[in-house]
Amino acid sequence: MLLPHGTDGWHIDIPRQSQGTRQRAVTAHEHLAYRLVTRFENFNALHRCGRLFGQWVVDCYIRVEHLTLTWMRFNQAKLRYSEWSRLVDAVVPGEEPAERIGRGVYLPDSFIGSPRYMRAKFAEAMTMCKELGAPTFFITMMCRPTWDEIKVELLAGQDSKDRPDLLGRVFELKNREMHSLVTAEDVMGRCNGFLLVRELQKRGLPHVHDIIFLRKDDAPRSAQEY
Repeated sequence: MLLPHGTDGWHIDIPRQSQGTRQRAVTAHEHLAYRLVTRFENFNALHRCGRLFGQWVVDCYIRVEHLTLTWMRFNQAKLRYSEWSRLVDAVVPGEEPAERIGRGVYLPDSFIGSPRYMRAKFAEAMTMCKELGAPTFFITMMCRPTWDEIKVELLAGQDSKDRPDLLGRVFELKNREMHSLVTAEDVMGRCNGFLLVRELQKRGLPHVHDIIFLRKDDAPRSAQEY
C-alpha cells in the first residue's frame, strides 16, 4: 500500500554513489532522509498516505535507533569501554549496591538521551551560568501548522497533520533564522552564549526553548528596558 510499485526498502547492500568516504553502503538514517524529501518529478506515494505516512516515519525511526544501539552493543571496544566506567557510574551516585553491578552496555554522551548525554549537557549549562552569569532572555518558539510556508506545500486534500516531515522542515528553517538574528546579527544585543532545547508537544508539533546570554553592557537592567 505504501510502496505500490514494489520499491525496495532499506537493506545493507545499497551502494553509496558518492566517493571519498569509507562507508560503502547507504545507512538506514540516510535512506530515511532520502525518502522523506519531496520530488516533484516523481509521484510521491508515501507523502499521500495521510496518517499512515506518520506511522511509517515512526517505524523507520525506531529501526534507525535500534540499529544504532545494536552497533554500540557489539562495538564496545571501539567506544573505549572499560569495566571500571560502569562501576564508577553506578556506585558514585549511589544508584545501586556494588555487589549487584553486572556488565552493562556503554552508551557514550554522543547518543542523544543517554545518561551520559544528559549529564554532559547539564554540566555545560551550569558551566555557562557560572562563567557568563544569569541568562538574559528565555525565548520559546512553537510551530504553527497554519504558517503560509506549510500550507502552500501541502498536496491536494492534505492537512498539516498528514505531513510531519513538512512541519519539522519548515520549523527548523524558521528556528535557524530566528536564532541567527539573535546570536549572529545581535538584534537584541551582543550575544555571549546560548542554550537551546528542542521538544515535541503531545500534539506532535515541535517547539524550542532558547536561553540567551547577553554581554553585561547590553543586558537590560530594569523592567522598563525590557
